[in-house]
Amino acid sequence: MNLSPRGAMGHQVCSAPSRIILRNEFSTDLTKDKLGATYILSASGAPDFSNGFHNFVTVSLCSDDEGFFVYVKNNTFQNIVVSNNEVPITGVQNILWRNDPEDPGSNTSISILYWTGDTLIMY
Repeated sequence: MNLSPRGAMGHQVCSAPSRIILRNEFSTDLTKDKLGATYILSASGAPDFSNGFHNFVTVSLCSDDEGFFVYVKNNTFQNIVVSNNEVPITGVQNILWRNDPEDPGSNTSISILYWTGDTLIMY
């Protein structure tokens, strides 16, 4: 029996060490060495603090990197609008909901960004 790690869709992936990366910037370059990392996003957004935003850049990923994933968590009291290469990210929606202790239902807990080989999708 093969007990090696598997990514989404059964693709072979290498085991990445657990890493938590705090991001207080507005953009993150996703590279192969970040496989499986957890990003805790804390960048604020517009001057009126209506929404934060964060852009994930995937120019260094290619079709051979299909199955690449990272986790993202919102650590602010604002919603964070997520984009990929300056375009709203594909997925159910492009908002990482705020972490609000007064409204536990607003906390998504964690989302996954998954690379299909040509598209970054937020689940």
